[in-house]
Amino acid sequence: MPRLIIHEDAGQDLRALRMSQPMLWGRLMALLEQIAANARLMDMLTVQGFGSDEREPFEASRWQKYWHEGKDIWRLKFWELEHQRLPYRVIYALKRGTGEHHVLAIASRDFNYDPDHPTTRRILQAYEDL
Repeated sequence: MPRLIIHEDAGQDLRALRMSQPMLWGRLMALLEQIAANARLMDMLTVQGFGSDEREPFEASRWQKYWHEGKDIWRLKFWELEHQRLPYRVIYALKRGTGEHHVLAIASRDFNYDPDHPTTRRILQAYEDL
């Protein structure tokens, strides 16, 4: 059965949001819990473009740069947050062969997926440590 696991780094991101933006934290937690409790949504976490038509709570997409390097790293865009101008992304990875999806970061879109950004480097390190 698929599982959604919060990596310690993402846990720190969530704790920081709980202090600085409690309403955003609450919505993120509710959305993550919704996914974890729904087998269909869990299965869709690794379907490229799932939800891009906004008929689902999120859009799932590969982090293309690293996908082409053989890394199974993905991102979620939550439509509800986008419409509220809260462009946060959930970055996660599938640990192949286990059904485990590891949330590696909760990050503002401002890091722009820049390979040299500290958030990107932190995500890549967490991925390597899985």
